[in-house]
Amino acid sequence: MKTGFLINNLFFSLLIFTTLQSYTPEHAHNHTHTSSHIPSLSNTELTPTNQETYEQIECTIEAITETLQRDSHTHIPGSLAPSRTRSGTVIESSNNWSGYVAVSNVNDPACNTVSAVAGSWTVPTIIASSDNSYSAFWVGIDGFTSPTVEQIGTAHDWNYGNLQNYAWFEMYPGGSYIINGFPLRHGDVISATVIYSGNGIFTMTLSNVTQRKSFTVPTSYTTLRGAIRSSAEWIVEAPYYYGILPLADFGTAHFNNCTATLNGVTQAIGKFPNIALNMITYTGSYKDKVSALASNQNSFSVVWDGQ
Repeated sequence: MKTGFLINNLFFSLLIFTTLQSYTPEHAHNHTHTSSHIPSLSNTELTPTNQETYEQIECTIEAITETLQRDSHTHIPGSLAPSRTRSGTVIESSNNWSGYVAVSNVNDPACNTVSAVAGSWTVPTIIASSDNSYSAFWVGIDGFTSPTVEQIGTAHDWNYGNLQNYAWFEMYPGGSYIINGFPLRHGDVISATVIYSGNGIFTMTLSNVTQRKSFTVPTSYTTLRGAIRSSAEWIVEAPYYYGILPLADFGTAHFNNCTATLNGVTQAIGKFPNIALNMITYTGSYKDKVSALASNQNSFSVVWDGQ
């Protein structure tokens, strides 16, 4: 995701409110392929819970000013050589991402193949640290090998002696937005979906499964006709601000119910060609490690190892 998503007390004065009409994402990239079939999907087809039974809450959307936007929220490859498990998962490293990626082909992910992604995770308890530290949990489309990212999730930071939890979304290379008013407590189960409906329009929904509250981002914020749609992701990220920030100690992150739709077929991560990412430093030491997929092929864990 989420580069430059540094939120602290010194920067709160830089945050500005925007109206629904004020955001126009950059359309810097054109499609290189066309898709003959874009399925019509509902959240109930992608998640185990029925969104209709949730309270549809109203939240305000707050933009981070361009002074906080630095570099990319895309995957920054690490230095470890790729390997494969017996199940066919390719294991790679990243300097800022950990988790799983589903693609049409691990060697050459095709454009315009991904039309939906869904998953859930638990709000972690962040361990206090002497220095500021940051983490972002999200699901999304793109960013693994493409210069666009369409993502929604939660952030969990230890910032100037305080724990900060907040919800956010981004349509990179457009800016990041905070979702004010979305409830987050330690132990809450959060689910998210990103669904492409055509004409560059994405529907992003974030739900608190524990509290049964849900918020869908207005599509005026989530239109990006240059989106490549070549990968689906379930990620823990170390945010970027003039460099990759220290990774908050989240203990063990649990991701469940992780499904995607590629070429019109909806199924679990492990049913697609997939890549597991371990996060490492530039010198090759581990920041965290990702588990193998569970027997259901749609669940995994990420264990924190260092900043």
